[in-house]
Amino acid sequence: MRDSGELLRSLERIEGRGYKAYREIEGGWRLDDFDLFVDRAQSDPFASPSKVRVRLDRGRVALPEDALASPTRRVATACWLARAFRAAIEADRPPRLGTGNGGRIAIDAGGPEVLERTAVVFDDDRGDGSGDPFVEARIEVGLPA
Repeated sequence: MRDSGELLRSLERIEGRGYKAYREIEGGWRLDDFDLFVDRAQSDPFASPSKVRVRLDRGRVALPEDALASPTRRVATACWLARAFRAAIEADRPPRLGTGNGGRIAIDAGGPEVLERTAVVFDDDRGDGSGDPFVEARIEVGLPA
């Protein structure tokens, strides 16, 4: 996984170039407090926003152990975290940049129903051999034109 310094250099390198250059930032990035995965960078300002995942060590989120003790509690906790993430986005929304979807940040937190969704997931293994449990938020980000 690439580091934050490499992400910064990539962003500086593609500054002022067209949307196709955003493909350079697709992939995984290890930042100070979390991992960032750019699964798909949008192809133009009016295309669907980029698909991004933010992954944190579960211990960093400080969930009570019983929050994940059963499938029902896992679903409820995921719904609560998705809504909390949405509220944080709305409370500290950055200014919209450029045209189209530029500057848009969103998570599919749904409505008041508690339903199983894919916006927030828990896993007991990172898949990198560390075995560390994590929490992952799946969001959409409109990259600036």
